[in-house]
Amino acid sequence: MYQSVFDGYGITLTAATPNGDYALLAKEIYSYIANYAGMGEYKAWTKGGVTETQAVTVPTGYTQAMQTVLENASVEGYWQKEITVGAGASVNIEMNLRKDAAMTYLPRIVVFNKASTDPFAGGAGLHTFTMTNSIDTWEDDLYTYTNTGTEDVTLIIRCQGMNATGNMYSALNIEQINVDLTNTIALVTAVKAKTDQLAFTVANQVDANALTGGATAAEVWAYAMRTLTGFTTTEFNVIGPVRNDGKIDAVAGDDYYTADGRGMQWSDTAWPDLTGATVSFISGSTTIAMTVVTAGTGEQTINLDVPSATSAAMKGEFKFIIRATLASTHVVTLLEGEGKFK
Repeated sequence: MYQSVFDGYGITLTAATPNGDYALLAKEIYSYIANYAGMGEYKAWTKGGVTETQAVTVPTGYTQAMQTVLENASVEGYWQKEITVGAGASVNIEMNLRKDAAMTYLPRIVVFNKASTDPFAGGAGLHTFTMTNSIDTWEDDLYTYTNTGTEDVTLIIRCQGMNATGNMYSALNIEQINVDLTNTIALVTAVKAKTDQLAFTVANQVDANALTGGATAAEVWAYAMRTLTGFTTTEFNVIGPVRNDGKIDAVAGDDYYTADGRGMQWSDTAWPDLTGATVSFISGSTTIAMTVVTAGTGEQTINLDVPSATSAAMKGEFKFIIRATLASTHVVTLLEGEGKFK
């Protein structure tokens, strides 16, 4: 690719220079690939430098951090991340910075509302963490943002440095600390109003002879399924480490074993037949063998057991894929997802 502007997911650029003459573009031009080569890595190109995931220089408690190779003494090199904060919700943004040389322009992390004026265009931003001129030392900051409005807000977190040479290292951990469940509670109340119409002459058996104008069990169940699967504006956790949307939300340092009722499980009716298949969980350099709980036709279920040492080592946000080698030796990706060990 040559002087290109792009964003991608799960792809690999095989050329010796993947994005030729990117430094000739304007500093506002940001190109990136998430889940690079399908292995959970991240790469970004800007006029002032190139960023990629690495696992050698990381803050305590993290398994990965970003390395930005700075290339311009007058233009920022950076990478950025977008997060959405629901109405009434709050997030903690844990920020970490490090550099390996003295720099006149000190690396910093800027948080701003995507709908406002970009700081590159003169906007003030919501919060800026600027590190000192220390060398080879991690520095950190914590910023809490609360969305007091009635609509979702998209924040951009930009990690930026500026120098002719040297490296900036950065790492983020985003924690949602509360969610407005008003809409969810209203929907659950509506479902309860329907289920309260059911009669149980015999315990655990619904009477099927509803009066004219009443609600049958099938009608109530259909209403409940439409309503419960219609939660699109609010995410919430269920009991267990895997959320309804398939993302992992768990505690670093805990064991997650099926024997304790805490295994991480996913189910799907669209997967190819997993009878005789081997299944693996892959996140960066971490690979864990999984078990097939239910295989064949219909809904199939797979399980992931995670020991405490692994959950501690993976602390922070991560991306993952679940890949199966079928009995036919064909390799298929069953799932791409995100997770967090907090």
